[in-house]
Amino acid sequence: MLTWAIEAGKELIEVKRSLPHGEFQRWCEENLAFHYRQVARYMKLAKSDARVTFDPDVSIRAALDAIATKRPSAVPQLDQDTAQRVLKLSALAGSSNEHEAAVAGSRRCSTSSTSRATTCA
Repeated sequence: MLTWAIEAGKELIEVKRSLPHGEFQRWCEENLAFHYRQVARYMKLAKSDARVTFDPDVSIRAALDAIATKRPSAVPQLDQDTAQRVLKLSALAGSSNEHEAAVAGSRRCSTSSTSRATTCA
């Protein structure tokens, strides 16, 4: 079943690419006997097929759970020095006047040890 779902996902990705923007979901509703959520699951399996080795006997749900646990953290963690450098470089690159660059260059950042959030003042 998993191998079939991955192959179906690859075919669905190709169909989606061939249709105009915004038409794929309607095409699925008109041409498939299963819900669009299932289509999205098959395509997700197909897209992750290159990154994850699946046991063909595992269920679709178990494979999707395996993909979800292998995702990288959505928010990268920065130490205080890196956060300050990024802030300064960003301000200098995007600043159109010297005063804004000077203000940005003088800002100090701190990282909370409990929440690991970085704030700048």
